[in-house]
Amino acid sequence: MKKRNWKQMVWERSKRILLPFLFGIVAITPLHMYIFQSYYKIPLNYFPHMGHLWFLGNIFCYVLLLMPLFFLLRKHENGTFQKVLSKVMNHPLESLSIALFFILETYILQPQPFAMYAQTWHGFFLGLLAFLFGFMFMYSGTNFWKTVLQWKWGYFGLAAILYAIRYSIFATEAPGYLMSLESISWILWVFGMGYGYLNKPSKTLTYLSQAAYPVYIVHMFALYLGALLILPTGHTCIR
Repeated sequence: MKKRNWKQMVWERSKRILLPFLFGIVAITPLHMYIFQSYYKIPLNYFPHMGHLWFLGNIFCYVLLLMPLFFLLRKHENGTFQKVLSKVMNHPLESLSIALFFILETYILQPQPFAMYAQTWHGFFLGLLAFLFGFMFMYSGTNFWKTVLQWKWGYFGLAAILYAIRYSIFATEAPGYLMSLESISWILWVFGMGYGYLNKPSKTLTYLSQAAYPVYIVHMFALYLGALLILPTGHTCIR
């Protein structure tokens, strides 16, 4: 956004997100479904579908939906809102308070189970909130990063406690408010660790960053192919 207007932004995101998404629907996901059918001895057929690439479609929607807000905030950079946001992010509990929005989402949509986010409205709004707050974290400036760095082990401790409660009491499927709070705690810990140990020039990180996107696009094909070659089944047919 620092280098592009809104039209350039839409065009760039279309090339980077929408085009691979549409190409993947007709060329990538049918490949791993073809292997899936072979693996389980299902009659072979071809049909275009989103498969695991559904999230690319979601991200493109987020760009279009939130871009007006993002450009408005950019226009008023260093304004009152940014100063207030930066001050808010200076406190560990305030950073953690974004979990309230994710908790509200679970109360409204009542996802069953919480982890069923692929191609659901629950998944759509989870991603939308994450996309929005990811921007807000960056927009708030360095205070957020200093906070997660300083309190990373506090976030880790809270996440670990919530995980222990979820595992021991709820057999991993805890109520949505606990799942949301635990998830945000893990994420803030990861941000703190990343800012502390990975926030420096690295050829390895540059390579891995560039590799992440194509690996995501083809990973299901690789997983199904690995299963077909390494883990043969005794199934004759699935109807």
